[in-house]
Amino acid sequence: MRSAPSSSAGSRPLDYRAWHRFHVEHRSPGDLWAKLTRKAHAAGSGGKKAVMLHLPLFAAAAAFYDSARPTAPRIVALDEVFAGIDRPTRGKLMGLLAEFDLDFLMTSFEEWGCYEELDGLSTYPLSRAPGQRGVHAERFLWNGRERVLLEES
Repeated sequence: MRSAPSSSAGSRPLDYRAWHRFHVEHRSPGDLWAKLTRKAHAAGSGGKKAVMLHLPLFAAAAAFYDSARPTAPRIVALDEVFAGIDRPTRGKLMGLLAEFDLDFLMTSFEEWGCYEELDGLSTYPLSRAPGQRGVHAERFLWNGRERVLLEES
């Protein structure tokens, strides 16, 4: 039988939270800037709560990637992207991803990413037939105006 690891410095998990600290501020139209607290976050609607968390994520990712080489990928992965956020606000958030020059990969059952705020996007809806192996992927391109299915060559 093995003994449990000791609690010496060598066995403690790496805690990156002490390396950097930042505070998020928010404001509503006509209000002053205020620190985003749990209470302020809880008071918002579902969509407002989601936006309050996406904005600092995108800003932090962009700031981090600014220290990388100009040719480095600037990837942000978003699972169930923008759930609970209305369509116009989703478009603004997509535009913010583009403005920050972030490359993004997202999953969603309903989001296609077709917003005028983006000048281009590739989308690959995946499907699987019950009882069959493998996954079928179709490729669509958004050109800033319309979504086009690209036929297999």
